[in-house]
Amino acid sequence: MMRLLRVLGVAVAVAIGTWFGGWWAVPLCGAVYAVLRQQQPGAVSEAAFGAMLAWSSLLVWQVSHPAFARLSAAVSGVFPVPVPVLMLLSVCIAGVLAASAARLTHRE
Repeated sequence: MMRLLRVLGVAVAVAIGTWFGGWWAVPLCGAVYAVLRQQQPGAVSEAAFGAMLAWSSLLVWQVSHPAFARLSAAVSGVFPVPVPVLMLLSVCIAGVLAASAARLTHRE
């Protein structure tokens, strides 16, 4: 239960950071979280899952906006893959960014 709350806390921090500061908030939040959780196992995976949850939530929230349809059509014109695949890749990138930064700063 505590692990779920920690992941949700990371997700809230990443979502707010991304909303106000952009994508660079993802590795920053992952690194800060890992520093705060020094000597405790699971910090890297919690940072990754929190970032993925945050970006999934932001994507779900934005999918109803009319500009999202125009942007996704333009991006899918550049990359020859369906829009859901691009959304999944962006969520995975958030997880990799947070996990990489957390791994670089975490000591077990």
